[in-house]
Amino acid sequence: MKLSKLLVLLIFSSLMFQYIPANHADDDYSKISRDNDVRYNSEVTQYEIEVYSQNDEEQTAETLSWWPNDDRESTMMQFVITVDDVNILPDLQNISFHVFTEYEEFEISLFSIDIIPSSFSIKDEDLVFITNYSYNPDLPGSYYSLELEVLFKDGTEDYYLDESQVILHKYGYKISSALLDNVVDFCQGYETIIPIELRNIGQLDTILAINLSLLETFSSEEISYEFDQETLVELFAGDVTTVNILMMVESEGEDFPRQINLSYNVEYYNDSTDEYVQLGSNIITFETRLLPDYTTPKYILEHIEYGELINTLTEDLGETEVEFYTLENNTMSFSLQLFNLGFNEDRFQIDILEENANYQLLFDDSIYSNAESLNEQDLKINRGESIEIIFLLSGLQNYDYIPLYLSVNSILSELSTDLQVSFAKQPSVNNDLILTSDSSTTMLNLSNNDSADVFVNLSEYTGLSTFENQWSINCDTEVLIDVILHPLEQQCGAPGGDQDISINSSTELLIHFNYDKTLPSGNYSFNFTIVHNPTLQESNLTHSIMFQLFLPLNEEDGNNTNSNQNNSDGNQNGENQTNGNNSLPNNNTTGTPVDDCADIQCDACPPGMVSDPDGGCCACMDAPVTNVDPDDQNDGQSEEQNGDSTKTATKESNMPTYLIIGLIIAALVAAAVILRARKSSATQQTMGNKTTAELPMPALPLPGLPMPSAPVVMQQWTDDNGYSWRQMSDRTIMWWNGSDWIPYGKN
Repeated sequence: MKLSKLLVLLIFSSLMFQYIPANHADDDYSKISRDNDVRYNSEVTQYEIEVYSQNDEEQTAETLSWWPNDDRESTMMQFVITVDDVNILPDLQNISFHVFTEYEEFEISLFSIDIIPSSFSIKDEDLVFITNYSYNPDLPGSYYSLELEVLFKDGTEDYYLDESQVILHKYGYKISSALLDNVVDFCQGYETIIPIELRNIGQLDTILAINLSLLETFSSEEISYEFDQETLVELFAGDVTTVNILMMVESEGEDFPRQINLSYNVEYYNDSTDEYVQLGSNIITFETRLLPDYTTPKYILEHIEYGELINTLTEDLGETEVEFYTLENNTMSFSLQLFNLGFNEDRFQIDILEENANYQLLFDDSIYSNAESLNEQDLKINRGESIEIIFLLSGLQNYDYIPLYLSVNSILSELSTDLQVSFAKQPSVNNDLILTSDSSTTMLNLSNNDSADVFVNLSEYTGLSTFENQWSINCDTEVLIDVILHPLEQQCGAPGGDQDISINSSTELLIHFNYDKTLPSGNYSFNFTIVHNPTLQESNLTHSIMFQLFLPLNEEDGNNTNSNQNNSDGNQNGENQTNGNNSLPNNNTTGTPVDDCADIQCDACPPGMVSDPDGGCCACMDAPVTNVDPDDQNDGQSEEQNGDSTKTATKESNMPTYLIIGLIIAALVAAAVILRARKSSATQQTMGNKTTAELPMPALPLPGLPMPSAPVVMQQWTDDNGYSWRQMSDRTIMWWNGSDWIPYGKN
C-alpha cells in the first residue's frame, strides 16, 4: 500500500502546468536606469501573488477554489506577481515561481517557472508579471502553496511564500441547463423539453450520485411531464450527461404556473465506508412563458446614428411610420431586425408595396436588388431568434418626398405587420413661427439706441427623432455697425466677434446695435439668420428675418456754410455785406457734384406739394404762391430777382423749409409796398407843380414771418419691404398704412 502511494506521489510530482507567458514590450526594461546605485533592501521589499479566473475579466476578487475536472474554460488560471520596488530591477538575476503541495510528509512540486527581469512590466512604480496556466484534469485534490525565490546578481537570495493557498477540491459537481436565462416556453398541444446537464468535476477516483425531482405546483390536468431516463444518475469523475424533462400543456387555465422548480440532491461515494455521503442539494427555478404557435412578426427599426426608432417588442404600435430627412444627402440606410415570438419556427417574407424609391437589401453579407430575390432565400427564424436586414436607399435628392411601404408577413398570411418609412427633403414646419419679432416691421432708429427683439422658436423641430436640432446664428449688416446678442452677451457678424454662436432650443434674444460715428446717414438693413448645423448630415436649411435701420441726418453735418466767403462783389463777414444787397450768403463750390439720390425710388408728393430739388432725397415742399402785378414790369423784374436770390439762398443753406418760405413771402410783400409808395409820391409832385422838399417816407413795419400751420415734408422714401416713410419738418417720422400717414416717432 505504501509503495502504491509512493508511486502516486512520483507521478504527481512529474506533472507540470501548461502555461502561456504574457508578452511585454521590449522597452519595458529600458525604462529602468542601469546606473542606479541604490541597492536592494530585501527587508522592505514587498511581494504579492494574486490568482484570478480567466472568466473574471474585471479581476473583482481572487479565485482560490478550483476543481480538477472542470470544463476547459474554467481551468485557466491567471497569476499576477507584483514587486513593489522598481529599483531592484538592475540587481535582479532571476525569479523562480513554484506551485507545490505536501502529501504524507513529502513535498511535491507540481510546476515551476523562471522569470527573467526583462519579462516584468512597470505599473505605478511596481514591477508586474502576468502569466496564464491551464491545469490537467488528473491533478489530486489538495492545498497548493505559491512561492517566489529571488536571486540577485551579487549571489544573495530572497524568499516569499504567499499565505493564500489555492485549493483543488476532491469532490465537485455542476448542474445547469442550456435554456437561456432559465426561461421555459410552453404552447398548448406542443411538447416542451427542459434539458438538464450533470457533470462530475472532482478528482479522478470519485463517484457522484445525483437525484432529480420536479416540485409539482400544478395539476396533471394542466401540465403533464416525464423524465427521459432515471432520475438517479451515477457519474464518475469527468463524466457529463443530460437528462431531459418532457412537458406538455394540456389546458390553458388562468392559473398557469409562472415557475417550474427542479430539486436535486448530490452524494459522493466514500470508499472507506462503502457508502454515499451527502455533498449538496438545491433547487433550480425556471420562469415560464405561454406562447401561441405563430404570432405577428415583431421588429426593431434602427438607424446607425439616430439609434432605435421603433420597437414593437415593448409596445404594440400597429401600423407605424418613421420619417427621415435627407437635407443635402443623396443616400441613407436603416436596419430592420425581425423577431419570431411564436412557439414554432417561422418563415418571414418582406413585401415592398410601392417601389418608388431606389433601394437594395443587405442580408447575411449578401446584397439583393429587390425584396423578391431576398424572399427566395427562405428566411427561417427559430423561436426567440431574430434576423437583421439593412435597407440601402439612393437617389434621394431627386425627390422632395418619397414613401417606402413595407409589409412583413408570417408563415400564416393573416399574421402580418405594416410599416411606412418616408424620406422628406426637410421637416414640414410653419416658417413664419420660427423667427418672430415685435419690431420686425418697424424702422429702428440707430441714433435713439433702438433694439430689436427676436424669438427663436425651435419647438417644431423638437421631438423629431431623425433631425438634429442644432443651429448657429449669423448676422449680416454693415461693417460699421456692431450687433450684440443678449442674454448670450456675444457679438455677432462683425470681424473679431464671437464665432459659432450655437443654439439648440427656443430662445428669446434682444439685439442691440452700436454704430461708428463715421457711418453716413441713411437707410440700412440687418439680416438675422439661423443656420442648421448638424453633425451627421449636410444641410443648407436656414431661417431669416430682416430689420430696417435708419440713421437720420445730423443738423451739424447739414450746416456747411462758412462765416467768411469770397465772391465777385467783395468780402462778406457775418451780417456785414459790402454790396448792400439784402441777400443770403452765397457759397462757392468746386468739383463735380455727386448725386446720392440716383438709386432711390421716390413716391409722388402729396396734393398741394411739389418736389424740392434742393431739399434732399425724396423731399417735398408746399407749392409757392406769388402775387405779381401784371401792369408793372419793374415789379415783375424785382420779384424775379428777389425770387432768384431766395432760390440761391435756399440751395446754399440747409435752413428749415418753413423759414425759407416765410422769408420769400416777406421779401415779396416788402418790395411791393416800397415800390408802390415811391410811384405814388412821384406822380403827385408832377401834377401839383409844387416844389416842395421831399420828406422822408415813414418806415413801414414789415409783416411778421408767417408760420406754417402744419409741418412740411422734408424727406420721403420706400424701404425694401414696401413700406413708405417720410420725415417732417418738425422731426416727426411717419409711415403710410395704405390710407393714412401714421406718426412713428421723432428723430
